[in-house]
Amino acid sequence: MSADTWQAAAEQFLSLGEERRERWLVKLLHELSTMARDTYTLGGDGLDDPIRMRQFNELIRRVVRQLQEKLDAHAGMPDDVFLKMIDEEVSALRLSADSLGGRLLS
Repeated sequence: MSADTWQAAAEQFLSLGEERRERWLVKLLHELSTMARDTYTLGGDGLDDPIRMRQFNELIRRVVRQLQEKLDAHAGMPDDVFLKMIDEEVSALRLSADSLGGRLLS
């Protein structure tokens, strides 16, 4: 995966119109919720890593809030600040932002 994949995904987001940005955010939410599955055993009853799951939950909550703001025609967090926050939070989760970017570009 190219070291610039997250940057390409971020640039793609910034180049989109509002409706397409909303769809991009939905795709981001789907990818984050899929990545969060590493906090539990599929078919199990509990969490293997509740602290990490909480981190995912907080990140997903922030993305949902940004999406809500866009759907309600409010400015929300500035897009460049929002993308930087995503990058930082993904890094704090010990995930590759480039891996996430690749999922968003496909």
